[in-house]
Amino acid sequence: MILGTTGEAALLQERITSLRAILQPYPLVAALKAIMRRWTGDSCWDALRPPLTPLPDDLGAALADRLDRRSGAQRQSSRA
Repeated sequence: MILGTTGEAALLQERITSLRAILQPYPLVAALKAIMRRWTGDSCWDALRPPLTPLPDDLGAALADRLDRRSGAQRQSSRA
């Protein structure tokens, strides 16, 4: 059973690669938890066990800004 086309796969890979490029400069676990905190509004996502530490607020804001810009660009391209 074929679940999609090569073109669809290429588009999905491009989106995943774009997201990975945004996340790559940040510590992965801290970045993912910062994203979840932003999406849910729940500060429990700040909890990390040593040796991990939460993403500083300024880096979390920068990450959120980059993700928001990426999401906006994706919405624009999907309408075209």
